[in-house]
Amino acid sequence: MTAYLPNMPARAVSAILDYCNYPEIQALRKTCRFLWFTIDHLLPEAHLSGLLIKTLKPNRIEIIMRFLKNHLLITYNQHEYGCSVTWSDGDDEWENFVSDIDFLTLFFKDFWILLKHQNSLLQFFQLKIEVEILGFCVNMEKVLRSKRNQLKVRDLDLTVYKANQIMCVLPYLDPTARLNMIWIIEPKRNEQVLDLEEVVQLPQWKNSVEIEILGFTVCTSIEHFQHFKKAHVNSFELITGQEVLRMNERFLFSNTLKNLHFDFKTFQDDQNLLESQLGPTITYFNDTGVHNLWILPGLAGLRTEICTELSSKYINIRRRPEC
Repeated sequence: MTAYLPNMPARAVSAILDYCNYPEIQALRKTCRFLWFTIDHLLPEAHLSGLLIKTLKPNRIEIIMRFLKNHLLITYNQHEYGCSVTWSDGDDEWENFVSDIDFLTLFFKDFWILLKHQNSLLQFFQLKIEVEILGFCVNMEKVLRSKRNQLKVRDLDLTVYKANQIMCVLPYLDPTARLNMIWIIEPKRNEQVLDLEEVVQLPQWKNSVEIEILGFTVCTSIEHFQHFKKAHVNSFELITGQEVLRMNERFLFSNTLKNLHFDFKTFQDDQNLLESQLGPTITYFNDTGVHNLWILPGLAGLRTEICTELSSKYINIRRRPEC
């Protein structure tokens, strides 16, 4: 006897849907009214392992959904009379046209539905704003804010032009699902000033493990980076000797901090605090100029030695044996 989904108990239907990935769930949802209402009620897991969203042109957005064994690329293109949507899974490609709706509205409508089905941990979430689209950040914030259970992410990769584009994503991730890695990259690498005063107050920032910032000149104090196990920032506007001393002290009392590397435009140590407080220095020369190195013993019970290195371009604080 053939068993039809509408005739099955809700628990059995739910168990079957758990074996489906997100495209299969949405295909089933469109087959009949029963599955439409059942899927909207049960919200079966999308089983995404990763998400990549790219703004490529003023009238085009791409989203790549990564699953355990495959992926799905969806492209939204603005059309004179609506939106053209192209789907590709690597083997096949098909196109759909939706009339009387703009590409931005349709993308975020679909994105909102997708996030309702994603409750497990995303291994990565990438947002690449290569072209700024009017209304994109407002809609991104609105959709992420509306999610009942905040999105859980392991690695966050943001290609952005300014801090408000970070703020349309980071505050709405689950702070209890600790971010393992944050990348913040300026797409043109022109080292424009990045003010992180709002960003560094977020629990998502404070709970993160590692960070790398490239292409910006950061105007926030390096002390907002002292909780990271590893940090690399390719340009700070200003670093002071007092800040370095406080970071060094933090290293001495921590057994988790491993390597902090900060390039700078200006280093200010008018009172020669590093020399007076850290003691004798080891000076050496190479192609990049003069380097001063201080090696201090760690406190009892913690890992052995802390190396503080200052050149004309960067400050690096690390724990042996990386020294």
